[in-house]
Amino acid sequence: MRANRIKEYLIKIIGPKEDFPLEARIFHTICVISFLILTVSMPLNISYGLNELAILMGILQAVVMLLYYLSRVLKRLKLSIILFGLAANGLFVTNFYYNSGINGPGLMLFLLCIFLITIIVPKNQYPFWLLLNISEVMILLFLSYHNPSLIDNRYPNLLLQYADIGSTYILSALLIFAATNYIRKSYNWEKIVAEEKAEELKISNETKNKLLSILAHDLRAPLGSIQNYLEFLSELDLDEKQKQSITSSLLSETKNTQQMLSNLLSWSKSQMEGVTVNLQEINLKEALMPAIRAQQTRAEEKSIHLE
Repeated sequence: MRANRIKEYLIKIIGPKEDFPLEARIFHTICVISFLILTVSMPLNISYGLNELAILMGILQAVVMLLYYLSRVLKRLKLSIILFGLAANGLFVTNFYYNSGINGPGLMLFLLCIFLITIIVPKNQYPFWLLLNISEVMILLFLSYHNPSLIDNRYPNLLLQYADIGSTYILSALLIFAATNYIRKSYNWEKIVAEEKAEELKISNETKNKLLSILAHDLRAPLGSIQNYLEFLSELDLDEKQKQSITSSLLSETKNTQQMLSNLLSWSKSQMEGVTVNLQEINLKEALMPAIRAQQTRAEEKSIHLE
């Protein structure tokens, strides 16, 4: 019960499948996980003596929640993704400067950034974001190499430096794992749904083909009989008794054909919607009489007597 309640709560946060496409649900998942990771990162950076970086994490946390609200509540997914990409790239440049440049985990975060952006942006935007990411990293490395004094090593000792890099790696790995795992689960679910729809379509087509085959076979004869009756009435000089007999036969054949068509339509509906079994005793003769009457005329034409 508790697990179901947690699952329902997570679905409410990320967004139900019926209301949000896969890209939106992935984006919401990334926002929520990023918010949690930033919440953990802030006290860690303070403990490392990186107060400026902790403030930067707080700003990024506020931006993530704002973009989540923009997408989840206001349904502005495309705008949210673009702003997310621009904000992440801009803030990671600032992080590179305040987090000791090449001596910190800044490059690792740029790699995480391009991974997250790639899984949520449309395919036609890949070149732009990839070029932006690589350009930023190359420029930062170029400036760091030619101006070593531009970025200070802010770690008070080697232990804190290694701890910061290690914790950043762990949090980044968790975020990548969570995002990839959610994508795979969503993909498998979408695949199952697509296969079920394909199977339903296949069954529907088979039912349609059966119905057309039955209509072509079983309705041709009674309609032909009706046509023959009408031709007799129009071409032959019949007395009133003969006309009355043919008219009576025509009416009976029409009713039987109508009953047959009704049965075919009921059968088609049961094939498409499924059959609900309701067991009960019936009079077999009464149940079969409409079908027997529908075939009576054709049987008599072939000198076959049906009882």
